[in-house]
Amino acid sequence: MKDPDPNLIRLHLRQELKRLILEKFEGQSHFAEVCQLPEPKLSKILNGKQFISLDELDTMTEALGLPKGYFYQLFIGECFRQTDGRLYPEKCAQFIRKCLEQGKDGLAHELFALTLESKSKSGYSLFIQAEEFYHSFSEADLLPYYEEIIEVEGRITDLMVIAYYRRFLLQFQKGIGWRVAGALYNLLPYINLLPEQYTEITGKTVNLKLDAYRQVLHYFQQVEEWDELLHYAKEMERWSIQAENDQAYCEAMHYQFQAKNKLENMEQEAIRSGQSERGNTGTPRMTPQDVAV
Repeated sequence: MKDPDPNLIRLHLRQELKRLILEKFEGQSHFAEVCQLPEPKLSKILNGKQFISLDELDTMTEALGLPKGYFYQLFIGECFRQTDGRLYPEKCAQFIRKCLEQGKDGLAHELFALTLESKSKSGYSLFIQAEEFYHSFSEADLLPYYEEIIEVEGRITDLMVIAYYRRFLLQFQKGIGWRVAGALYNLLPYINLLPEQYTEITGKTVNLKLDAYRQVLHYFQQVEEWDELLHYAKEMERWSIQAENDQAYCEAMHYQFQAKNKLENMEQEAIRSGQSERGNTGTPRMTPQDVAV
């Protein structure tokens, strides 16, 4: 998808609004009154001297008697800066959220793809939108977006570490395999850099570091790597004490108990197996020295 011309899209939106206002209202003053917008502001918007916010567009759409989201295809132009043509990350994220709420998933994906292919993309703009999708549209295949964030950032930053974590989670959801193992071992060197207080798009504040340890322990439990499970359970214990998180502490101790129990059973089985082999050797094997004698 090529970058659209935001100026043409903005012009088209304003032409449509003007046409419908003339058809359905006595004039801009009447329309401004119905929309509860200051007339000077409405004039600036319609004349292209001011951007339209999504809330303002929704208000105008309702006043015109049209379904919510009617003009969303043309709102893309409002997501670009007039000065340098770059995308507004926060505005794009808000737009994606609104599209998903209105069931316009295709348009949300179109905007996301536009961001990916944009020459002006940044790790931050991609991250804001990827997080919006992550919490709003769980069925979306977000792996390409977090991969792109990692590539664009190119160095260890907070965004890259969170992107490593999201990539591991998304791969883990697809099942066990070499891809999830690769994603995990890319994350592990930086897991302690994950924030302990991270405010998600939803407004909820979470401890991403402890969340990551939970997922890592769950992975090692699934693949029955008991040494690794024990090691990272001890790490989770340490961080849970520091965070004064009793629930995480109990989880860490549970995993440690399970790992120690499994390792002890494996050790006892190895001892029994060795004893069994020695007991079933039968006639000793002849050596060259025996033959010489």
